[in-house]
Amino acid sequence: MPEDSPSIEEQVREAVEAAIGDRLAHSTEKLAYSPAEAADLVSVSRAHFYSLMGRGEIPSLVLGRSRRIRREALLSYLARLEAEGPVAS
Repeated sequence: MPEDSPSIEEQVREAVEAAIGDRLAHSTEKLAYSPAEAADLVSVSRAHFYSLMGRGEIPSLVLGRSRRIRREALLSYLARLEAEGPVAS
């Protein structure tokens, strides 16, 4: 594979950005979101989102007494899910 080719992770990230549309991938409003906002953006409950953060699946930052999730952390999480493929029911 040529050195200048995008990595699989970069390719998946681009695919996820295309799949989730403008709402998250191209948002310029914020660099970081509250857990409730981030949960809404990835369409999971707030409780489930806190569980993901607690397990370390989605990293977060502590700013004073607030917790924030960077937009890039959400995109990386979605890219990892995409790379893992569909889960059987």
